[in-house]
Amino acid sequence: MKLLAGDQDDLSRAVLLTLTRRHDSMTYVIRNCLTMDRVGRDWRGISTDQVLSACRRLQRLGHVEEAPTSYVVQKCWRATDAGRAAIEAGS
Repeated sequence: MKLLAGDQDDLSRAVLLTLTRRHDSMTYVIRNCLTMDRVGRDWRGISTDQVLSACRRLQRLGHVEEAPTSYVVQKCWRATDAGRAAIEAGS
């Protein structure tokens, strides 16, 4: 799925919303949640790499952080207090 600039913002919001509803999630789990629950819109076709990019964007904003995991390669994410506040504020 090719994402335009506005799509990236929508994806970031959907990822953050998914993480506020869950405790910690691996990148591929977030992708699966987006495609199955259709958070915000139909995300079928979204790749794990695109979700990883959204998580990294959110991390730079301070809205998510990497959660500890025993896996060497896979990333686990969680929403921060700032991320939860952003969702509550509707930004």
